[in-house]
Amino acid sequence: MKVWDLEKEFDSFLSFTVGGREKKRQNIRSVVEEVRDHLLKKGEKALAEFSMKWDGWTKHYSLKLTEEEIATEASRVSKKDLSILRGMIRNVRAFHRQQGGGKRTYKSEGLVVREEFVPVERALVYVPGGTAPYPSSLVMGVVPAQLAGVSEVIVTTPAKNGTINPYILAAAELLGIKSVYRIGGAQAIYAFSYGIGSIPKVDMVVGPGNAYVEESKRDVYGRVGIDMLAGPTELIILCTEPFSPKAIAWDLFSQTEHDEMATVGLFSRSKEHLYETLKAIEK
Repeated sequence: MKVWDLEKEFDSFLSFTVGGREKKRQNIRSVVEEVRDHLLKKGEKALAEFSMKWDGWTKHYSLKLTEEEIATEASRVSKKDLSILRGMIRNVRAFHRQQGGGKRTYKSEGLVVREEFVPVERALVYVPGGTAPYPSSLVMGVVPAQLAGVSEVIVTTPAKNGTINPYILAAAELLGIKSVYRIGGAQAIYAFSYGIGSIPKVDMVVGPGNAYVEESKRDVYGRVGIDMLAGPTELIILCTEPFSPKAIAWDLFSQTEHDEMATVGLFSRSKEHLYETLKAIEK
């Protein structure tokens, strides 16, 4: 981490943190547009090519997992951890049940206004690969869709050399998900948004991802619905009293683990606080 004296180096700080952002985004946009065009031209064959290029595949795997594959990998998760996953699902389900939905009707003389929440037919939940497995992303995407009455929920996630983390598949099995694909990145978003080859076209895409995933979601918005653009973290922590370097270090770590492109920073009027936090990070 770099330490800046903002009273003297504010312009340099802005240039370093913000100045290159648009250039990076233009580069990312160029890459995802190339992915989109290649998929539309070559179809499903391009998905395997991208998986070999970016996900380390050494041979061609079926893009969709069988139910047996899901069950076999999920069985590797311990009973204790399965219990934790069940608790997570139970909590998320209890929260989203309170959102309700339903129908509302307003009547006045010569006027009837009705509001109704109608579920989409098919939704895609993108589960990021990143530096750690995220069964929580699967749970938080799948549970609301199921409660809303979505007819078919599909999960896709990057698969390093064709392998998906067993915790992700255990969460999928607990939620009764039958359609899990080993496709990640922008190519996954485009494949399901356009319906490339045997890949079914979806109505809605939800779930976080890296900058390439988010840029592709931005591009397909309007063709399909999306939840939000939750790209790489940009987080600043303002350090005041009381001060806990260990707590701040963990807060910074919890954000940077999501993506190598995440940007986090710590602001403080005290140099001692900054350097104590740096020591806590090094430990």
